[in-house]
Amino acid sequence: AASTTSSRSWIVSPPSMPVNKKSIVVLYGTLGGMSDVGKFAVQLARSGDVVVRAIALHDGRTQVAGVGEVADVTDPKINAALGAALLAADVVQLDITAENAQGVIEKVVTGTDAVIASFSSRQAELPRYLELGVKKVIAAMQTAHVQRLVCLSSFGIGDDFTPMSPIKLLWLGMLRTSNKKPRIDLEKYEAAITASSLDYLLVRPVGLTPSEPITGSYDTLTARGQGGLKLSIAKADVAKCLLDEAVEPRHSRCAITVGKRP
Repeated sequence: AASTTSSRSWIVSPPSMPVNKKSIVVLYGTLGGMSDVGKFAVQLARSGDVVVRAIALHDGRTQVAGVGEVADVTDPKINAALGAALLAADVVQLDITAENAQGVIEKVVTGTDAVIASFSSRQAELPRYLELGVKKVIAAMQTAHVQRLVCLSSFGIGDDFTPMSPIKLLWLGMLRTSNKKPRIDLEKYEAAITASSLDYLLVRPVGLTPSEPITGSYDTLTARGQGGLKLSIAKADVAKCLLDEAVEPRHSRCAITVGKRP
C-alpha cells in the first residue's frame, strides 16, 4: 500500500492559488544526488515568490518513507537549513511503486503551473525508478491539464553538447559498465519524456559534487560549439536552473546541459 501523508487537506482538494503567484510541484526522492537537487528546489521556491507543493518519493522497499531531510552535502549548515525547509514544507510522502501513485500525483499537480521532476539516482548502488516514476508523472499531468515539465537528467545521456575530454570519456565508460543500469533507466526516462506531448525541458547537469560551494548562478549549453563547463556544480545551483525554467520557461521541448564556465 502507498504511504501518503500530508499536513493539509489539499491532497484531497487542491486549494486556490494566490493571485499572480506561480505555483509548482516538485517531485524528489528521499535518497540520491539527483533527488538532492529536487530538495534544494523546494527550499529555493519556499524562499521566493512561488507557491510550492512537494512529493517525496520512495520505492517502498530499500528506500523508507519520510521527507528525506538529510542530503549528501558537505557543509553541515547547508544541510541543516535544507532539512528545516523540507520539514516545514507541505510534503506528500509517496511510494512510487504503489497502484494509486498516479492518482495521488494527479491530485497534487491539479491547478499548478509547472512540475519539476528531480528524483531517483544515477548512482549504481541506489534504487532506480526514473522510467516508472516519470511515466506516472506524465500521465497525471496530462489528466490534470498541466503542460510544463522540467526534468533533471544527466551529463553523458544523449548529446550533452560538451567537448570530449578524459573525464567525459571516463564517465561514458562508467555508464556502459559499472553504471549501466542507471544509464538504461535514464535513457528510458528521457525517451518517455520526449515522446510525450508536454512542454518539457531536460536538464543534464555535470557532476553534482557534495563539497561544491553554492554560487547562486549557473551556465548552460544548448548546442555544440558553445565551449565547455567545469566538471562539477553545486546541487543548489542546478536547483536554481530547474526552478527558473519552471517559473519563467526559456527553453521548450529540448535538452540543455547545466554547469559552470571555467
